[in-house]
Amino acid sequence: KNDKRLESATALYRALENALLVHGVTRPASLPPLRHAEELQGKKHPLGAEVHALTEIYIATRFGGEPLTDPMKRDFEKRVREIKVVRPALVTATDAATP
Repeated sequence: KNDKRLESATALYRALENALLVHGVTRPASLPPLRHAEELQGKKHPLGAEVHALTEIYIATRFGGEPLTDPMKRDFEKRVREIKVVRPALVTATDAATP
């Protein structure tokens, strides 16, 4: 059961990284996931807050022993799908409007 939770958490984070690739956002292997999310937020990236929130869930379930319930998993997957479909023009416009 523990292994299944770890595998599920890892798969969810991989899906998040793949969704970010759509927007040209990559995380170097040398950069830990939380640091990456913090950097996106610090740079006021339009997806930064959501990436940070999802990364916190990943870390809590992958390393913190938090349970990964089916509703949590479905919510994570839904949020990742929403990141994928954000129109790049919207991201660019939002980014340009941020001081």
